[in-house]
Amino acid sequence: MKLIGLTGGIGTGKSTVSEYLIELGYKVIDADKISREIVEPNSETLNKIAKEFGDEILLQDGSLNRKKLADIVFSDPDKKALLDSIMHTKIIDIIIERAKSYDNEKFVFLDVPLLYETNMDELVDMVWVVDADEETRINRIMIRDKLTREQAIDRINNQMSQSEKVKKADYVIDNSGDKYTLYNQINNILNLIEESEQ
Repeated sequence: MKLIGLTGGIGTGKSTVSEYLIELGYKVIDADKISREIVEPNSETLNKIAKEFGDEILLQDGSLNRKKLADIVFSDPDKKALLDSIMHTKIIDIIIERAKSYDNEKFVFLDVPLLYETNMDELVDMVWVVDADEETRINRIMIRDKLTREQAIDRINNQMSQSEKVKKADYVIDNSGDKYTLYNQINNILNLIEESEQ
């Protein structure tokens, strides 16, 4: 089994790439989905977060107020580092466990936004970075997360620079255009990898 890391900054469209890979029949382990699973009401991780950040990050039904927590951590690097330390260890453990269960697959993709920041690139055989021009990213974030332009730019600036990720990548997918162009790039990379495996 080859583990392929799939990453890219916020708004580059990693989920579109993941969805297409799933349509093609590949297994994709999604770190964002795992991060939502581990903060369900009354979970150990959510209780830890509430202890550190206060009950104000909880909604009335006991679920996580994501917007409130995001506002806190994106305006304070120390608080962001604290949240990351609580979340990442647990997420990485679950990812490793799930990857082992797909041992009979030829390729398994790990969709991890913070692949480099969490050193998870050391666990994979190769890395694909999804890229898009900054204006496209800003617009996507504003529409998807209902943020102002300034907030969207702030989210982008709070992550490792996209150019740094691109430099470290084995393959770069440009997702600034339409889906047809995107899917073509993915198919070409898959063909190249398949050929190199023969």
